[in-house]
Amino acid sequence: TILTPVRGSDTSAVERLKNFWAALGSQVDVMNAGHHDLVLAITSHLPHLIAYNIVGTAHDLEKVTEGEVIKYSASGFRDFTRIAASDPTMWRDVFLNNRDAVLEVLGRFNEDLSQLQRAVRNGDGNTLFDWFTRTRAIRRAIIDTGQDVPSFGRLPFQVYIPTKKSRAKKKSKAAVAKKKQPPPRKAARKGAKHRAR
Repeated sequence: TILTPVRGSDTSAVERLKNFWAALGSQVDVMNAGHHDLVLAITSHLPHLIAYNIVGTAHDLEKVTEGEVIKYSASGFRDFTRIAASDPTMWRDVFLNNRDAVLEVLGRFNEDLSQLQRAVRNGDGNTLFDWFTRTRAIRRAIIDTGQDVPSFGRLPFQVYIPTKKSRAKKKSKAAVAKKKQPPPRKAARKGAKHRAR
């Protein structure tokens, strides 16, 4: 969870909100809105834009039929299609509302893509190898920080699912405990008189 307080925000209110999300299991960061937009542009918005583009390119490629795209899609392309299946209305609005940050990151991406294009054209294997090695390290760092899990960075929690064995054991313990309980006291009959002898 990322909080983006504006200038003049009540610091105690921000802290209470931070504690609220932390209590729900979120890892909370605080940053200004401009930096937030830039971070999300590179980690979320640009990957979606690339996914929409690569899937659209594959669909429009005349030399490859749609059936072949589906039949021979490897894991990398399937990952792109998963992202490209996101809601079009939402992502249209995201790109239009975060236009400046997206364009800034997209410009840098185009420069890097041109560099890779030149390396492929010129047969520059060293540049390609160095680039792939550096980006592979980023992937490993993402895994090491726990971001490559369904919880998306939330604190881990355990869900107890009882098995047949555990249920039987619980019933057995309950039965033993019941046997150890003293028998209930019999209530005195109504109107009975106790006489001392």
